[in-house]
Amino acid sequence: SFLHTDIVHKTFSKMANILIFNICLVLMLSRVESCFIPKSLYIIVPDTIPTGYKIATVEVADCDTETMHLTLEDRRFTITSNRAIVAVTPVSVAPGGRTFSVWARDNSGLESEMVVHLVHSAIREKKSTGFLKPSRILCIPPFNILENGVGPFPKDIDKIVSDSEAKHQVFYNITRPGVNRNPVGLFSLNCESGMLMVNGAIDREEFPSFILTTRVFDKFTHKDTDLPLDIQVVVDDVNDNAPTFIDQLQFTVLEQSVAGTVVGKVNATDRDLAGSLHAKIKYCLTTGLDLFAINPKMGVITTITNTLDREAKRQAF
Repeated sequence: SFLHTDIVHKTFSKMANILIFNICLVLMLSRVESCFIPKSLYIIVPDTIPTGYKIATVEVADCDTETMHLTLEDRRFTITSNRAIVAVTPVSVAPGGRTFSVWARDNSGLESEMVVHLVHSAIREKKSTGFLKPSRILCIPPFNILENGVGPFPKDIDKIVSDSEAKHQVFYNITRPGVNRNPVGLFSLNCESGMLMVNGAIDREEFPSFILTTRVFDKFTHKDTDLPLDIQVVVDDVNDNAPTFIDQLQFTVLEQSVAGTVVGKVNATDRDLAGSLHAKIKYCLTTGLDLFAINPKMGVITTITNTLDREAKRQAF
């Protein structure tokens, strides 16, 4: 991402004489992780996965689809041309689960990794509070989705399953912000199957994560058959924000200042995930390069000559 400004001024002053130099700064957001996939994916699978069984479809963002290449480390699976992870041989899944990685790469040369967790047994057990027997909801919190996801919507995220289905005919329900409270309607749940769905694109900078409360009821008595369970949905960051300048953009410097004189410091910010490569900012000058330099990381502008002459050169572009 690029941001240009032509309102940064450098002023050489000698006594009362002032000359304005217009210098253009560029904020560069490095194009990193340009081909992005979720950091993790949790899937409930059978004890033995049969040949041809589709595990999941890899969701991608900001990828060059013509040059994108998906690879995985477990040779028992393959990735089809439509990004589906499929078993090529019967695969046994131990009680503790099975894990492997998928990598996405396009012509940028940078890789993004997703860790796939295959689980067939209960992952989280909620203890009894006295009014229900101990029970298990077979779910894999947290769920990860990409921000600014592309439709069509609604789009399946993952299935929530309660082992109380073995003894009851059940239906599922979710509540809390993102469902029935602001922002209303971003998520929904198939009450019969327990499939959690996202109903539209989500901006991570506005809503980085959600906590949804899941409940399971008997269809006939409408009584709880399981303990409520909080499920976290994490919205993974993509590189979707341009950096912006903050603080002052006008400075003064004396003519004939020695080389290395600090003129000023510019600052910028980015709304993408703090500390990630998506929010990494690089500063550079596009004009006045024979007079000034800027630290690409810190934004500190200095002189590179001791011959700054207000009368000889009135403007630098």
